[in-house]
Amino acid sequence: MSQGTCIYIQLSSTHIAAQGMCRGHLRYLMNVLATALSQMSAHMEH
Repeated sequence: MSQGTCIYIQLSSTHIAAQGMCRGHLRYLMNVLATALSQMSAHMEH
């Protein structure tokens, strides 16, 4: 992955997390974080 793509994903994830927190959807926020972590670990392995 290029650095630009990685930064874009981080910004998107932060935006989604911010929306989730504003709405108080803690479960949704945790789901987003878990998905992001699993995707990152998958990229690390390959």
